[in-house]
Amino acid sequence: MSLIAQIPTLFSAPLGVDAAELPAIHHDLMSMTMLQFAPPDYQSPFDLFLKGIEVAPVESRRGDVIYESDTVLGMVCSRQIPGHEGHSLVISKTQYQSIFDLPVSIGQEVFVVTKLVSQALVKAYGCDGVIILQNNGQASDQTVFHYHVHVIPRWVGDTFLILYAAHSETQKLMPADKRAEIAAALRLEIEKLRNDSD
Repeated sequence: MSLIAQIPTLFSAPLGVDAAELPAIHHDLMSMTMLQFAPPDYQSPFDLFLKGIEVAPVESRRGDVIYESDTVLGMVCSRQIPGHEGHSLVISKTQYQSIFDLPVSIGQEVFVVTKLVSQALVKAYGCDGVIILQNNGQASDQTVFHYHVHVIPRWVGDTFLILYAAHSETQKLMPADKRAEIAAALRLEIEKLRNDSD
């Protein structure tokens, strides 16, 4: 059996663990980490956006969307680090707080869309590469408790890591019309990539 075919098994049952024990292990893991995550009444701004709310505290707009399926959404991030415009997010449409409660099937689709968005960034902006960030829990600097992956364009010799270290000061809310321009360029490249793979 190929490694790709084994992925669901590898992620569903850790080595030496009976699959029947997974619900108890998952519950124990979430119990240990619950204080690191959002309170029970937390409302994710992504979830509010997906429900059609586009007023504070929600910063995202429909024009930011670059990819959408029944379960996953790709969009330009409302906050951009100067010099790294194009920073995009891939999110699960159902609100899962982190990788710890994310179903494997959704994680697999998020990964496929993350690759597609990465390719679109390279084609649209000519960046030398991308950095993919995904935070889980307050200790990791997660501030939005709704599973999401950051896809950020990088260039050889850029200062991203310095800027990211101070991102609370350096990230700026980008105007919706500017984000819509970025989103249009990325949607075009995503459409080309999807047509090329057919």
